[in-house]
Amino acid sequence: DLVTYPNPTSDYIYVSKKVNVKLINLLGDVIVSKKDVSSLNVSKLTPGIYSLMIEYKNAIINVKIIKQWVL
Repeated sequence: DLVTYPNPTSDYIYVSKKVNVKLINLLGDVIVSKKDVSSLNVSKLTPGIYSLMIEYKNAIINVKIIKQWVL
């Protein structure tokens, strides 16, 4: 099974397998696109809600990601 963690996060999102990912904002803009990764640095992104589109085993999985403020 595919697991993403932690959520919410302030710095990195980790995926339990190497996958292709796209991080999309609420306006539908692709913010980050990476291939064959198991982590994604989100520390410089504006806090808010994003969609993480994961391509894995010929399927697309969408996960809602919450980027927190750093205190």
